[in-house]
Amino acid sequence: LMYDFFQKKATESGLVQKNEKLNSGSVRKESLAKKEYLFSLELSGSYPAFKNFLAILEKSAKIVEVENISFASPAKGESAFSFNVSVKFYSY
Repeated sequence: LMYDFFQKKATESGLVQKNEKLNSGSVRKESLAKKEYLFSLELSGSYPAFKNFLAILEKSAKIVEVENISFASPAKGESAFSFNVSVKFYSY
């Protein structure tokens, strides 16, 4: 379900989702009804598209928190940046 959410939001922003994974050992029970998950995304696209993606996540139902961001400049002759994003989300 969250995979579809991230894929849709990346596409809406103009990014291409290259890879994703639910981090091993990432499920943490905070209470009987609430679980926390860590998810990693590898995205490709322009910097403005990435800023738009982050804005969309910020406006989401506050179930998603960005934990870490790293990026690499485009290779010579290319225009797309590579972004790696780690997010935390909750399930009830």
